[in-house]
Amino acid sequence: MESQYDIKEWAAETTIGRHIFNSNYRMVGNEFRGWKLVKTVIMHKAPELTEKIYMWQKKGSEGHQLARISVAELPDWQSAQTQLDEALRHSMRSDIPRGTAKLAATGDINYVAKATKSRVVSSMFFTRGNLSINIMSAGDKTVDVTKMAAILDNLFTKRPEATDIEEGLVEELSPKTLQVKEKQITPVIGNVSEAVAEGGWLKIIAPDGELKREDDTLVYESPTKGRKRIGKYVVVQ
Repeated sequence: MESQYDIKEWAAETTIGRHIFNSNYRMVGNEFRGWKLVKTVIMHKAPELTEKIYMWQKKGSEGHQLARISVAELPDWQSAQTQLDEALRHSMRSDIPRGTAKLAATGDINYVAKATKSRVVSSMFFTRGNLSINIMSAGDKTVDVTKMAAILDNLFTKRPEATDIEEGLVEELSPKTLQVKEKQITPVIGNVSEAVAEGGWLKIIAPDGELKREDDTLVYESPTKGRKRIGKYVVVQ
């Protein structure tokens, strides 16, 4: 089925996501205040796509307020946007609009759906870097999912706090800077699987250019030459 969404337009709008890469992220249950993580399922696990589903329950709701969150990890931002396109095309709704105003700040590209005859955002689809995220209200009482989406997007985008590194919650990998040539492919992490072998969450943030996973190597291509500060972190989970 031909897509009604313009992926080329998405690519033209994408800036931050080109130089952010997250691998092996998983929810541990402390992400959302007032919510309880009740179930985690790995839907798909392969080098080109890993998708994890999380079910959350609002505390005190007796199961009436639930949120279903899908986090799909792809090799790069373009693959994540292809995954977003597929999720939108397979949605039960065919008229999901783009997020506007404050909502537009979440993710590289996002789409939001409101509950019937309501202003409450009950579903949100967005990408950030190489991740494609879908959040949906899943209980018989509608949940506004926008805050959850913003919290996750912040986790995927921001550099760790210095105190987290000092306290051993985050390990900063060396070298912290790379000498690169203009538009030359430069390895950043030689073995991604090894970096996350003990269950850590790998987060890479470059100042410009693009990050991409090729086989098990994470590579970087910059539009300009020089020394580049590449944030390379393993978050202990």
